[in-house]
Amino acid sequence: GKMVKYDISKIHVQNVSNHLQKSFNQVENIIDNATCYKYSTSISNTAKMLWADIMKSKKVTRAGVRKGLIACCLYYACVHHDCTRSPLEICNDFGMKDTIQFNKGDQEFKDTFQYNEKWGHLIRKTSKTEDYFNRFTSLLEANHLIKEGMAYKLANECRELYSSVETKFIGMFPKNVACAILYKVCLNNEICVT
Repeated sequence: GKMVKYDISKIHVQNVSNHLQKSFNQVENIIDNATCYKYSTSISNTAKMLWADIMKSKKVTRAGVRKGLIACCLYYACVHHDCTRSPLEICNDFGMKDTIQFNKGDQEFKDTFQYNEKWGHLIRKTSKTEDYFNRFTSLLEANHLIKEGMAYKLANECRELYSSVETKFIGMFPKNVACAILYKVCLNNEICVT
């Protein structure tokens, strides 16, 4: 039947593929598992393209650095698509407890793409506080903590408040600043989000 035919074709692909293709397929599955339901297909595909370029550069490593590199591919794919995530969020999606492996992989990632014409801009592009407002307010709306349709209004209020106090937050992590601004805006609107 179909099941036997599918299994035989899968075994055939495994036996015919070289070790690089098998390695890429494994990483592709890891990225798919980490991104299902949480990320768009375009982000997932960009992460796979970044990994393919890393493999072409022959800088593929083992153990923690490899896991960190895979996580970096997803992180920088999010940066590329202006869908900001923190390194810790990405690490959690890959089942890592902290960012130690991510940091090791990040150094390799930067060395690989520093002079790359296609992806070099990702290293210089950093997340900004404003990038988090839409995402955080959408999460509040999705979890029914604010009324439906109010996320856009709150995000705009956050931007206005942030622009008036931006200089006070120089040197602080953008995600932390975004949380503080959103909390203040929620208090001003008498929204309980505890």
